[in-house]
Amino acid sequence: MKKIRLSMMMIVLLIMSLAACNSSASDQMSLDKEFEKYRAEVIEPLNDRAIKTAEMGGRYTMLLEETEEAYNYINDELIPYATETRDLALEAQDGLVNPEIQELNEILIENLELTLKSFAKTAAMTEMNIPPIEDEKAAYEKTEKIYAELMELQEEIDRTSAEYEKRVDALAEE
Repeated sequence: MKKIRLSMMMIVLLIMSLAACNSSASDQMSLDKEFEKYRAEVIEPLNDRAIKTAEMGGRYTMLLEETEEAYNYINDELIPYATETRDLALEAQDGLVNPEIQELNEILIENLELTLKSFAKTAAMTEMNIPPIEDEKAAYEKTEKIYAELMELQEEIDRTSAEYEKRVDALAEE
């Protein structure tokens, strides 16, 4: 009788430990499933927002003839929209499980942060050129300096964009 009880307890313990292991494994989302979810909930909506951001950038460029209007547009419309986009990527990070998807999203966040810095510098450069300009030479020199910083930022944006696309492609092929 004692042997049967001991055997039953061992079987119950084995079943409970297998069930515990199995539930933690099922809680872990597979990489493929998480990537598909990430694609649907993050990549596709942010791609739509990127298109709108590009359209807004075009509108900003058209407004440059009216420097003050362009400055107001970039500060009141474009930067807040880009900030919302970055915030969506930040919110997505909290729910990600797989390290590969987390790293991918971190690259996206870095890219969006760089883009926001670029917009802020563009706004500063635009503001310096709102008439009347008291010291045109100083404004020109500051504009040149900011422009050089913008070119460096653009290289970083291009680098992170390429890395992001490379990783998306690799995950899509798996």
